[in-house]
Amino acid sequence: MVNISMIYKNGIDKNLVLESELHSIEEVWGKRKIQLTMKNGARLNLRAGFWERPVAQLEQVGPSSKIFLEGELFKPNGELAKQIERRQTQVEIGEPFIIGYKGQSQLLEVTIKPYLE
Repeated sequence: MVNISMIYKNGIDKNLVLESELHSIEEVWGKRKIQLTMKNGARLNLRAGFWERPVAQLEQVGPSSKIFLEGELFKPNGELAKQIERRQTQVEIGEPFIIGYKGQSQLLEVTIKPYLE
């Protein structure tokens, strides 16, 4: 399970901040893909799974304590803001992963926190 928060701020350089938020708890293990879309059009596509343990750690029972994330973060206009690559994301269960985009007068920030249920 992952707890996802998307925050979009517009007008940050004009001292007039309009903010939108989206919060969701999603089950994304396995090959399941999720897509979250804010009312303004900002979108997150996400996939997640457990990192495979090295052979030396196979005596441990249960899944890895780390997960990978992969996907895309899109601006409200549909342009790709950030690519989330599997090889760059190794997130501990319970620890937040933050990705964001800051453009002309706008800020889009996503916090993803995985947990086991």
